Amino acid sequence: MNSAQQLLRSQRDLLLNWTLDHPAPLLRWLHDAEVLSLAHYLSLLERSPSNAVAQALEMVCATEESSLKFLQVLREVQDYYCRDLQVWVERHCRDYVVSKPVPAPVQVEEKKPKGPLAKLFKGKSKRFTLTPEVKAKEELKPSRSVKLANIRVPISAHKTTLLKRTEQLKCYSEGEGVASNSASHIEIRYTDLFVTEDDDLVDSRQHEYFDLASRRARIYVHQACQRIRPCHLLGPQGTSGRPPKRVKVKGIAGIGKSVAVQRLVYEWAIGKNMREFTCIFDLRFRELNLIEAPLSLLELLGERFRYLKEALPDLFTSPSSLLFVLDGLDEFKFPLDWNSPDKNIDVRSRVPVSELMVALIKGSLLPKASVILTTRPSTEAPKRFFQRCCVVLGFEEDQVKEYTNKFYKDRKVAEKVYDYILNNDNLFVLSFIPLYCYIICTAMAEFFSSGNQDVGDSKSLELNPPRTVSEVYFCYLFTAVKHHALRGERREKHPKI
Repeated sequence: MNSAQQLLRSQRDLLLNWTLDHPAPLLRWLHDAEVLSLAHYLSLLERSPSNAVAQALEMVCATEESSLKFLQVLREVQDYYCRDLQVWVERHCRDYVVSKPVPAPVQVEEKKPKGPLAKLFKGKSKRFTLTPEVKAKEELKPSRSVKLANIRVPISAHKTTLLKRTEQLKCYSEGEGVASNSASHIEIRYTDLFVTEDDDLVDSRQHEYFDLASRRARIYVHQACQRIRPCHLLGPQGTSGRPPKRVKVKGIAGIGKSVAVQRLVYEWAIGKNMREFTCIFDLRFRELNLIEAPLSLLELLGERFRYLKEALPDLFTSPSSLLFVLDGLDEFKFPLDWNSPDKNIDVRSRVPVSELMVALIKGSLLPKASVILTTRPSTEAPKRFFQRCCVVLGFEEDQVKEYTNKFYKDRKVAEKVYDYILNNDNLFVLSFIPLYCYIICTAMAEFFSSGNQDVGDSKSLELNPPRTVSEVYFCYLFTAVKHHALRGERREKHPKI
């Protein structure tokens, strides 16, 4: 048998052609398998797809060990790619040993003897039971009924579609290609937020304001403040070790709710987190506003995710393996009646979309499914329907620095921008809100990036960077209009045929 290294070198061109369309899953799994270092991984994400895959294959073929790991990774990610690659994996990778997962840990629980006969077996009455954490994981595993072969292809198409939709954190106002000074991939730019448990004793509107006496501290008192990753929203709670089924995430406009759930969906689609769920459905209330006629949940999901239409009946046989991400309740135009009596409806019942959402959130429809809801404090959903309620607080000072460093490709530019923000209270207090931090970073790029100040219309900007909020908005608007115009020029020069 040829070595894995020889196999990859001889088949390099084929593998390149099969994976260059969407290299993100392959690169992420190679990084997690320690084939690619973090620095190499992040640099490849900013390259063109063909260049990224070519560079990755070159690194992989350097040693036999990395070549073997590559073949193991290829078995894991083959569903993201074409049928030809899957046939190749089946033909060439079956002879290579793939490490098996470590069996679940068990806890030895000693049962006290209860009767005279039981005393004879003293010391032999130990039973093996799963720990609460393992029990929770076992309960979260999708049942075999949803592991049918007829849903494998639709789920793979769903994951690929979600990846392409969620992997970029970018607006055309930043420019494109060489003209862009910022890093756009969600793996690079995303910065974890601070959240805390929702407290009824604290006015939820307070964290829109900052302490005037100390411009760098929030009025919002967050004693239980903790840093959280999106995938931990459904983590086990308390001593029960059971994950919550209904989670509400609230926060002011621009605080990062939508981007946080975007990261959650991305992590599931790439196969690295939330693997207890067979399928995630992400729905935006802004899009649900377009639905006027009554419809069923089956019809709604069938229209929203058409490639899943045939697989939906099989997916609904195991609702505990489904997660619904409902983003932006505050944007929903239809009234919601939280006090109405529960109706006996199922996934095929046709009702107004507002009643459908209320039933899904309350749990009268698909009670075993999991739901994450995002909303602003101005549009409340009663806490009694949720097992976990969180408030997003945005960034702290360390996260502002981290976001700035991640935003720019040039580390020197990032340091200059952060120092400028740090020394300007007007900008610093705004930067705790992620949306404003993004606006500030985009506006500052025109001043601190090398070569930008002497190009074309940029001469019309003030020589000094903006110091007030109004100046920041002006510079951001100028940047957006400039890149929009440049984008139009490129389209005119290269019209689509």
